[in-house]
Amino acid sequence: MMHGWAGKILRINLTKGKITEQETPKELRALVIGGRGINTKILYDEVPPNLDPLDPRAKMIVGAGPFVGTLVPTACRGTITHKGPFTFAFCDSNFGGFFTPEMKYAGYDHIIVEGKSEQPVYLWIDDGHVELRKATSLWGLDTLTAFREIEEEIGDREVHTMVIGPAGENLVRTSCVMVDYWRAAGWAGTGALMGSKNLKAITVRGTHSLTAAQPKRFEAACKKARQMMINGPRTPLYKRYGRLSNIESLRHRGGDGVENYRIPDMPEEGFQTFNSENIRQTIYTHREGCFNCPIGCGHSFKVKVNGKHIHASKIEYAPAGDVKALGIYNPEFLATWVYEVNKWGLDTTGTQNVIAFAMECYENGLITDKDTDGVELTFGNEEATLAILHKIVFRQGIGDVLAEGTNLAAKKIGKGAEKYAMTIKGARLHLDPRIGWGLMLAHAVASRGADHLKGTPWIEFWDFAAIKDENLGQKLFGHPKAVDAATPEGKEYTVKWYQESKGIIDSLGFCAGQDSSTSFEYPGHNEMAEMFSALTGHEYSAEDLKLVGERIYNLEQAYNVRCGLRRKDDSIPERFFDKSTPTSQNAKIKTVDRATFEKMKDNYYTLRGWDLETAIPTEKKLKELGLNDVARDLKELAHE
Repeated sequence: MMHGWAGKILRINLTKGKITEQETPKELRALVIGGRGINTKILYDEVPPNLDPLDPRAKMIVGAGPFVGTLVPTACRGTITHKGPFTFAFCDSNFGGFFTPEMKYAGYDHIIVEGKSEQPVYLWIDDGHVELRKATSLWGLDTLTAFREIEEEIGDREVHTMVIGPAGENLVRTSCVMVDYWRAAGWAGTGALMGSKNLKAITVRGTHSLTAAQPKRFEAACKKARQMMINGPRTPLYKRYGRLSNIESLRHRGGDGVENYRIPDMPEEGFQTFNSENIRQTIYTHREGCFNCPIGCGHSFKVKVNGKHIHASKIEYAPAGDVKALGIYNPEFLATWVYEVNKWGLDTTGTQNVIAFAMECYENGLITDKDTDGVELTFGNEEATLAILHKIVFRQGIGDVLAEGTNLAAKKIGKGAEKYAMTIKGARLHLDPRIGWGLMLAHAVASRGADHLKGTPWIEFWDFAAIKDENLGQKLFGHPKAVDAATPEGKEYTVKWYQESKGIIDSLGFCAGQDSSTSFEYPGHNEMAEMFSALTGHEYSAEDLKLVGERIYNLEQAYNVRCGLRRKDDSIPERFFDKSTPTSQNAKIKTVDRATFEKMKDNYYTLRGWDLETAIPTEKKLKELGLNDVARDLKELAHE
């Protein structure tokens, strides 16, 4: 009997209208566990690297790890993996809520969608019954209306749904998938992929249960993890402010990066209104949580727009950072921004990034009033921001260019616009990388590009005056300088550790906000290994899990190099190498020296076992990880 995994993969071919099932392969469960791990292996095996990301043959892979839907606290996370519509390489998005537990209860670990339907459809999964339903009447609806219409058609308000809005239908490359009204599978442009397939939504209802191989041991391990979360050092902040507490944390470390990163710090008068406490006092209504979460870091807000009160749930640091990056420091606009991007189905940060880029182009004369239809596209202009957002959703005027995402828009605009594109590997920047050397390296070498989630060494954000342990870097990572954000030494150790830790977490289905990558007082690899062993009946150690994390990251890199990415792509925007670019007094890095930066990459590639000139994983490393098929694929690339 299979414990932890639901046991099946659901495959949908929209072109043929064909629905099939297969067993979740035992060899993949052993190799990369599930969730993000199995998703990545399926992408590597089944999506050719030269395929256009919006080609009908491209695949959308939804995965839930073995923890999802069980007693493991916060185990609700799902991953959607595909070839990125703006990175043109590996891309995925992680999301919370209730959809993936319901997917597991319906009997599926993964859903793979390929092809393109002639007419708009949505996928309805009701336990073992799966069908494609017409969605012509849903096409064109905003996400909030579409959720309600689907629930009414099915006759059940308790179903769980992921849906796209008009942005996804119009193939806006920064569009996202909204999940259960207010959760989002953002970042990756997945909305455009669903839109290219004429797939409006996936709705699921499940009634099956999941089992543990050793129930008493599993329950005890889950209780321990839950108590660690409740007693965690950041839990009081998460309960009161959610992730908005990062506003202060990043400000103290020089991470504001306002006005498209040309200004390092939010002005003091802006911070007086745009801080976590004032935002709470101004628009906060109540606290929410995802499936089986003892913390509830999701906070709901309301604001009046055009005389009507609107509800904006799950405001995290990302949209708050986006708003201040646009030079806006208004809590009420923050709620309006979140409501609008969610309603139309846009990724908040990707959309902010391209608008901030356009604002700097406008202020430098590369975009004119004629291009914007008279919209005064300046930083701090709330009305203009919403006007351009609407143009992006419906690809009107300049919005048609900006809907392509920052990098492609820069190429279309030309005239040197590329220098204002704050991206890495085509992906939008979200944090000022000068916060610390580890963060900078993590951004540069990230498999998704410009990634603040998958490899950020959060230990650089800690208050070391309170820790008082000079040997912490050596004890945790094997290098005495690994935890010091002010030096480039040893950062290859921290970045590698955090990248692989996130691979473990995403493959199990755990929430990264409550694990040891945020604070080593939360559940860590030992606790995860204990829960996983008791759940599945197969003994796993922390070291076993770390090996899985390393395997996953090498798979992602292997896919990227097959898509044409090389060492030169592991970089940061030129703006940060420019000594004239202002730097925050609080930032650990004042000037980015290119030689030092390249040396950090050398150290990282060496530790990883990748070729120094190309960043291609070596045959030796891949075989060590049991990826013999990948080693064969990359052998020819290594001799280019």
